[in-house]
Amino acid sequence: AAGGYEWVPAAGVPARTRQERDRVVRRHLIPRVGRVRLAALNALHVETLYAELRAAGVGGWTVRTAADLLSIALNYAVRLKLVPANPADAVPEPKGPRRELVPLDAPQTAAVLGAAAGEPCGPLVAVALGTGCRQGERLGLGWPGVDLDRGRLTVRRGLTHTEAGGYALKESKTPTSRRTVVLPPFAADALRDLRGRAVAAGLADAPVFC
Repeated sequence: AAGGYEWVPAAGVPARTRQERDRVVRRHLIPRVGRVRLAALNALHVETLYAELRAAGVGGWTVRTAADLLSIALNYAVRLKLVPANPADAVPEPKGPRRELVPLDAPQTAAVLGAAAGEPCGPLVAVALGTGCRQGERLGLGWPGVDLDRGRLTVRRGLTHTEAGGYALKESKTPTSRRTVVLPPFAADALRDLRGRAVAAGLADAPVFC
């Protein structure tokens, strides 16, 4: 409070997640409640914060993340006996505006694939459109996880940010993250072509999108 901000990293939280949370704190929390002294922060401040975020059209995920981070920080202050209670507990959890996701239709998908055809990123674009896998999952894909005969791929790991600012492959932790995805024909064809070029270049054991 009162303009001060110190990030206390939680054990086991990926670097990318901490970066996103830090961005939310600096962009949305500090400008609105950062100058309020901790002892003076009350439920009205918190309620006003949520109202301002909604009025600014901030996305629902960001609003909820801001609320969660503020509550975590205040609960930490309660544990340290810096404040007697968490003022956010008295304010209903905010619900930011939901942004409707509009998927590409068939002509739009064909247009994107056509624009990417022949480009180095073409197979990556085809897998993105055909599977819906996250970017880190696509970039972490290895050839052992690609079954071109059956037309499917298995997601087991992802490419993530490291503490040092680089990248590393990390095994997926949850059952929902570890999954098998069916490849539509256009994605399978793109990977089949990429596989042929990888073998010819002696990169058969390299990551798919190396």
